[in-house]
Amino acid sequence: MTPRWKSWAGTALGVAFLLISSTAWFVMFQIETAALRRPDHAIGQYTAPLHVKGVVRYVTPQEQLWDSVAQNVFGANWLAAILFGVIVARGKGRAQRAPS
Repeated sequence: MTPRWKSWAGTALGVAFLLISSTAWFVMFQIETAALRRPDHAIGQYTAPLHVKGVVRYVTPQEQLWDSVAQNVFGANWLAAILFGVIVARGKGRAQRAPS
């Protein structure tokens, strides 16, 4: 039988993965939504190209950096969540097969 703290730790990590992914997605959504309202040519402070839904829009270099960071965090977090799920599933399978 799995100790109770391990069950809570797994749930807490799952919730943490969800919160991190949701935050990263929200940052990407805000930047890309704002970018779609901007002109399609470099003007003033909007000099960094950002590809949004097949269209090139121009954003500030800081927004481009934040969008890139959010995309990488989102992708890495989903990969970590999948690996964590596989590890937990394998651990539960071993615990059920273990002789009592």
